[in-house]
Amino acid sequence: MNAAQKANNNPEGYGPGEKPELIQVFEQKAATPYQTYKTIEYRMDDVEYPDSFKMAGVPYSLYPDFANIGRFHDEYKALMMDRYAPYTEVGISRSFGESYDYLFGCQVESLDELPEGLIGIDTGLKRFASITFRAPSQEELVGGSDGPGDAMVIATEFLKEVWLPEHLDEVAPIVDWDSSCFEIKIGEETYHMNLIEVYKVELDVDAEMCYYIPLKP
Repeated sequence: MNAAQKANNNPEGYGPGEKPELIQVFEQKAATPYQTYKTIEYRMDDVEYPDSFKMAGVPYSLYPDFANIGRFHDEYKALMMDRYAPYTEVGISRSFGESYDYLFGCQVESLDELPEGLIGIDTGLKRFASITFRAPSQEELVGGSDGPGDAMVIATEFLKEVWLPEHLDEVAPIVDWDSSCFEIKIGEETYHMNLIEVYKVELDVDAEMCYYIPLKP
């Protein structure tokens, strides 16, 4: 794949001394403190961006077994942290025509002039519900090569069994309940997408992450 490739469909990790604006907003919302579901602490928030949510990352299809995550960290993390402050890491699973892929990278403001080897995605989405959840350790949060961490599994369970059934009229259409897959229509474009993963940089320091759930326009 060549430099600054972009998906045709329209579908941060902290820098030194800096927290993503989104996390700052979360922490300021004292009216919605963390709650407990089974073994995780979580909170739900509404998120709205002035422009559509974009990311640039490395595809799983070229680096299987989630080697794309290591590839991004080794080759691009330092560069993208310098370019974007605050900085947020992102994982997105979505369709590209007839194929499906998982990209891991970071949130960006523009898809222009991306470093060679990164693929840019414009989700076309501005509004999300977000579940922020945390665990005692990085391993318990995100797991490893043998699968997702317990916290990710439990957060997904909470969304599917508790939150989503009560908010079906607010979220994008669900086309596969088991995998939490949504159908996204942006103008003439239609694609499928799973929950968006939003990560802090240093999970070993603060084991917390978010899932973004796409809301209807």
